[in-house]
Amino acid sequence: MKHTIDEMTTTTREENGIIIETVNPGNLVFCDFCGEDWTERTEPGGFLFGSKAACPTCAPEMLANIKRYHEEHYIKAYCPSDKSYADWVRDDLR
Repeated sequence: MKHTIDEMTTTTREENGIIIETVNPGNLVFCDFCGEDWTERTEPGGFLFGSKAACPTCAPEMLANIKRYHEEHYIKAYCPSDKSYADWVRDDLR
């Protein structure tokens, strides 16, 4: 089943004149770079670059560019090989 970002629940409140929106992604998982839906996929791979999770599809090309620009220090974590990217994002990154 293909999911969309519109399935996430959003709540809005005002606090001291500032509007605050809170997004609850629930079980949904999307790549922060390509936007691909990974919610029900089981493949492992990917990594956390800064505060954004790169999926297994994006990871190889991104990693080559990251190495070319010597930005490896921005990689904060890698998805374990025994865990799906979706479960890693849900369980370890949220």
